[in-house]
Amino acid sequence: MLALAITHDPEILNFVLTDFKGGATFTKLDKLPHTSAVITNLEDELHLVDRMLDAIGGELMRRQELLRKAGNYANQRDYEKARTAGAPLDPLPALLVIVDEFSEL
Repeated sequence: MLALAITHDPEILNFVLTDFKGGATFTKLDKLPHTSAVITNLEDELHLVDRMLDAIGGELMRRQELLRKAGNYANQRDYEKARTAGAPLDPLPALLVIVDEFSEL
């Protein structure tokens, strides 16, 4: 994560950090400007897993609508290529979801 944070601007890469047990894995990484959300302690609150999945699904739908309205871009990569080539578009960072204790998911 640190290597990605050093080599990628927060305008092009964001993190969602998910830890099922305690959150110690991501200590201080929530301070990175790339970090959009930190979701922890899901082990004892399984209903929050459904909320997390719903939130990620909602973000995917929001991004699809944004791509469509912005010029019917096929994906985030095409959108960002157009933006960096000078199209008047707001940044749309890639969203990397990182899960500690993936087997719990």
